[in-house]
Amino acid sequence: MLTRGALYLYNLKPGFDYRKKLATVDKQKYIVKLKPLYDRIKKKFKLSDDDIFLDEEKPRILISRKLVKKKKAYFLGIDLFPAIVTEYPTADQLEIEVEFLTLS
Repeated sequence: MLTRGALYLYNLKPGFDYRKKLATVDKQKYIVKLKPLYDRIKKKFKLSDDDIFLDEEKPRILISRKLVKKKKAYFLGIDLFPAIVTEYPTADQLEIEVEFLTLS
């Protein structure tokens, strides 16, 4: 199993019928929105290419779960929804557990 931090746009976060939604949306539209946020996060936290990844199959930014937990207020402040995701290490990356992080 892979457990890692993930940052989602609010309108494309995992939930009921997530797989169906991914199959019907224009993923490129979401990638265009995520790219500047990806660059901003990479620069702010001085992350290398090995520390951050822009997942184009499931439009999201992947980073360490430690950073997601520590900086969740920052991510929420730039309109990203932080989560800790546990998923299979397969091509479809089936989610087993998603723990959304909030300020409370």
